[in-house]
Amino acid sequence: ANSCMTPADPCEHLSVTVAKSSPSDHIHMAAGRFTATGALFTFVPHNLTITGEGIGITVLNGESSAGGIRVAGSAELILENLTIRETAPRTAYGCLYVADTATARLTNVRLRLCERQGVWVAPGASLFMTNVEVHETVDEHTGADFLLNGYGINNQGTIHMEGGSVHHNAHRGIHNQGNLNLTNVDIYENGTAG
Repeated sequence: ANSCMTPADPCEHLSVTVAKSSPSDHIHMAAGRFTATGALFTFVPHNLTITGEGIGITVLNGESSAGGIRVAGSAELILENLTIRETAPRTAYGCLYVADTATARLTNVRLRLCERQGVWVAPGASLFMTNVEVHETVDEHTGADFLLNGYGINNQGTIHMEGGSVHHNAHRGIHNQGNLNLTNVDIYENGTAG
């Protein structure tokens, strides 16, 4: 295992990096394809910034065996310049779950082939997205909550989205039960509704 103490000896897995981080740390992810080691890519319990090299260049790939990123408590997560894709079936979180009173800020991020939902924002939580693409969310057709499957965005909190797109999701592009503000967002070719 790497020491995670220098860029020359980085952590091998995002979950390890986050576990070793302190509040307000900035994690830089190199170009490459990264897979998860457990049920989730990572659980974010405190303020954190994670920056990749670019969409399609830094890729967090669940390989259909791991869930995405969960932000909880009152933490603030900043995600920049990366792709999250192929999260596991039968995990409620999809690619990104913003819970409790947490906040997530995404800039230049792609969420693709997420199981159940690309993004889920719980009541009391907030999400700010700039130039984010949410597409090809997968509908599993299983479980008691199957009606929530295949949503690009499931919002029960507050979302502000500027630029980007929500398209080709299996069910609804956006399911909104909270506060939603969209500016210059392309929404098209979703399964049952915008």
